[in-house]
Amino acid sequence: MKWIDGFCMGIAWLIISMSGLRTEAFLVMDRTNWKLGGIDINVLFIGLLLPNGCFVPIVWKPLAKKGNSSTEERKALMGRFRRRGDRSTP
Repeated sequence: MKWIDGFCMGIAWLIISMSGLRTEAFLVMDRTNWKLGGIDINVLFIGLLLPNGCFVPIVWKPLAKKGNSSTEERKALMGRFRRRGDRSTP
């Protein structure tokens, strides 16, 4: 899929619309890592944290390293989010 960020942003808007969300939802940046067999997976996410505690990822960036993300990686992911948000506002 060529425009995965736009697609994911659309899914986020769909979830908000269908949930009838009338309270706050928070935009969260988080990093997670886990091991799949012998492969280390490290991913930086931006997503919605809904009032019920569910996290809905919107954009993400796999990190090809162990450990925390850098400021530049976080800024780049936020830039992707902002560009997609400008195009997919209902």
